[in-house]
Amino acid sequence: MAGSTKRCSAAPRLFAHRPEGRDGIGGIDGTIAVQARQSLDETRWLLDLADAADAIRGVVGWAPIAGEEFPGVMEEFDGRAKLKGLRHVSRTSRRALHPARDFNAGIRTMVDSGLVYEILIFERHLEDTIYFVDEHPRQPFVLDHIAKPLIARPA
Repeated sequence: MAGSTKRCSAAPRLFAHRPEGRDGIGGIDGTIAVQARQSLDETRWLLDLADAADAIRGVVGWAPIAGEEFPGVMEEFDGRAKLKGLRHVSRTSRRALHPARDFNAGIRTMVDSGLVYEILIFERHLEDTIYFVDEHPRQPFVLDHIAKPLIARPA
């Protein structure tokens, strides 16, 4: 993400001013920064922003969970207290979650990290997701966007 830090260097200042007698701006005391790109550089950048801005209470980043380099990435992020979870955009295929051995191994690597794995899927993926979650009973999960249900579908 070359140049992104410069382009958004004001972000920490957005949260710096708090009106006297107010705990937060507009009643908001903090926020979570969530990855938009599947990029380690972006995750690192979000963590740096969070370190610079007290109001950014946590980061949900991206990491190559299925990659053989994942254990090393987990070591890199060890001690980054504002990293709260990881997610992987995987909602385009019929089987949203990666049933591959290397992806499941990555999830098992997360178990003792204290990080949540955020599941980003569509409603049609819920059945497969239940099986996936059942395979990892010690890993905490969050279902993002309540699996984007088809609320506009005719009854």
